[in-house]
Amino acid sequence: SHLIEQSKDSDGVIPGIVETDTIKIINENRQVEKTLDRNQVYKIQTPQIFSYGVLKEAYNHHFEYEVTDEAMLLEALGKSVKVIDGEDQNIKITTLNDTY
Repeated sequence: SHLIEQSKDSDGVIPGIVETDTIKIINENRQVEKTLDRNQVYKIQTPQIFSYGVLKEAYNHHFEYEVTDEAMLLEALGKSVKVIDGEDQNIKITTLNDTY
């Protein structure tokens, strides 16, 4: 697969799609702190592929915050994670609304 071909020079490879919506960081008072450059913001998809040894090391590390995907584990350890072009049809079903 394309993921496997791209994984030869990175610890992990994940598919993603450039975000087309405007994304803002807000504070606890719901005030805008900043607007992110949407050319640098990607919606990450699955499947994701990682080097076995690096992923095992990441799983054995203790994190003090919520981790939402394996790529976050590698990022926290300073490992290289490459983003390749994802597919619009590859939607992630997380909530009931995602099925419509």
